[in-house]
Amino acid sequence: MARLFRKGAATLIAAQLLLTSACTDIPVSRTGTGTPDPGHGRLARGGTIAVGVTTDLPGWSALTIGENSRSGFDIDLVKWLASRLDFTPNYVDLTLAQRESALRGGADERKAHLVAAVFSITDERRKRVMFAGPYMVTRQGFMVRKGDTRINAMADLKGKTVCTGAGTTSLKQLKDSGIKMNVTDEQGMNACVARLLEGKSVDAVSTDQLMLAGLAQTDPERLEVLPDLTFGAQERYGLGLPLGDVADCEIVTKELQDFINQGYWSQFFRQRFPGLEPDPYQPDPFNLNACE
Repeated sequence: MARLFRKGAATLIAAQLLLTSACTDIPVSRTGTGTPDPGHGRLARGGTIAVGVTTDLPGWSALTIGENSRSGFDIDLVKWLASRLDFTPNYVDLTLAQRESALRGGADERKAHLVAAVFSITDERRKRVMFAGPYMVTRQGFMVRKGDTRINAMADLKGKTVCTGAGTTSLKQLKDSGIKMNVTDEQGMNACVARLLEGKSVDAVSTDQLMLAGLAQTDPERLEVLPDLTFGAQERYGLGLPLGDVADCEIVTKELQDFINQGYWSQFFRQRFPGLEPDPYQPDPFNLNACE
């Protein structure tokens, strides 16, 4: 496989991620409050479940036009859950900016009951949707055109134009970084990559490092992830559920523990991100978020 990450102290990043992955969430809660929603507990009933996914993130969730086939770690996880819980996923295509809104509204209004789309868990989002997880941990990084050595540190971004996804935690962290860079956003990360490869309007693409690793796979001869340049808070991906759906959250959390403990997580990670050491990105299965 072609090298996707520029040579450097990649092991330092691995160590940093491993250290930060020891989160402090309390064990899964068995309680919940609020008015019952007829859509809650939907996974336990099986049948067909609307699952929100992205279509343009190689390595995570990509749709092959014409073949109507989907591939990526998030798709692998959904299929694994479906086999365990005996449901049939009905995929709903979402942009990154639509992930949260797809889970909101009443049982007959929401577009999806489950969202598997590199959905970072944040305190602000937990006010509006529920998360099971995390099932992956990473940090924000940068990707450049291969051979472009102008960017090696955050200070080098001053005056540069950086593209990221609309409605993402990456967009907020770039704007809050304190570096006077030009931040631009697109509805899909592929649009950012296309602008980067044009070599005119964008100097770098920024999002979570594992998302960048997947994007770099599409053109390893021209794209390069900067392994030594990360910043911001640790990103922890969770499976999104409607707010208050404690029953399904607890079910999914238990399945995620088995997904990690029984080796499926490592198997799918190595398939989707060959060449990357999985340990720094794997969460502690005994320290997942509380369902509350």
